[in-house]
Amino acid sequence: MRLTLISFILLAGGLVFHRQIPPLVYTDGSPSAAFLYVVVISSITIAYSAYLYLKRFREKPQNFIICLVYGFVILVFSNFSYIYSDYAGNLLKAASFYFVYLAVYKSSIELPYETITKAEKNLRVTAEERYRNLVDNANDAIITTDLEGRLLTWNLAAQNIFGWTEEEVKGQKFSRLLIPSDKQAENETALSTVS
Repeated sequence: MRLTLISFILLAGGLVFHRQIPPLVYTDGSPSAAFLYVVVISSITIAYSAYLYLKRFREKPQNFIICLVYGFVILVFSNFSYIYSDYAGNLLKAASFYFVYLAVYKSSIELPYETITKAEKNLRVTAEERYRNLVDNANDAIITTDLEGRLLTWNLAAQNIFGWTEEEVKGQKFSRLLIPSDKQAENETALSTVS
């Protein structure tokens, strides 16, 4: 917040007192002393920001912070390379902005998505445990099947009533377990007409 306020004050001062700002480049294209001061001051500010983010990364590692640190370090080098070559400075600046983009992408898209995914998984596990407890503690037999009639779940009451454990009946056809063998053909015919 402080850095933003200082930047705003400097920008406003530059707009108001633009005639008093010394030239940054001489007529022959070489950088002036004012340009070197700007490069040094901005590089120190960026390096200090990178140091603070690196310190934060060591306390609580997050992927986006290290990308931000890389972007700031490359940005510092791009500032100094402008003194010798505009091409190298622009290339390094583009690389630094790419790392800053990665940091923003990771912090604003990936991190919230991962948080939502973890929360959703926790909710799902909790709901499944509650459902399983409800089904297991019921006094009535609760049996679930898939569309082909194969048993998926079999609660404790069903185990007590029918005498088979869930492991013994899982995957078998419900009709073959509970319908007498002489009535199975009739049951299959009835099911085929319904579906």
